[in-house]
Order: sequence, then C-alpha cells, then structure tokens
Amino acid sequence: MTRIEVHIDQLVLEGVDRRHIGAIQEAVQAELGRLLGNRTTWADHRVRKASAEVHSGLSGAELGRSVARSVYGVIPHGR
Repeated sequence: MTRIEVHIDQLVLEGVDRRHIGAIQEAVQAELGRLLGNRTTWADHRVRKASAEVHSGLSGAELGRSVARSVYGVIPHGR
C-alpha cells in the first residue's frame, strides 16, 4: 500500500457560503485521493500556488472537486 501525504497550508475561497466548507473539504480530499491514487510514479513535489475559477451555483461537493483538480493540475506529472 502506498501512502500519499498532501498538505494544504492555506485554501482561500472567496465568496463561498461558510455552510459549504465541510462538503468542500470532503470533496477536495476524496477527489485528490482518486486522482493521486491513479499515479504510478512519485517524487516529492512542492506546489506554491494553484488557482481555479469556478462559477456560482456549484454545490460544495462540485466546488471541492474543482479545487482538487486545480491542485492536481499543477503537480508535475510524468516523472
């Protein structure tokens, strides 16, 4: 079993209803786990900044998945 450790020091979500924070957090964790679990090679990567533009009306889970895909998108691949 491979252990994957991801640290997100700060996540800034402007204009998000605070009631959705729990759903966003769960969705980010689940989606990053899914995306990272599909990788076959690993190295120590540090990402300084990832950003995502999302549209209003998304559920907390949809927003969380979008954030996770943005974070995953800036991690170097193919190593």
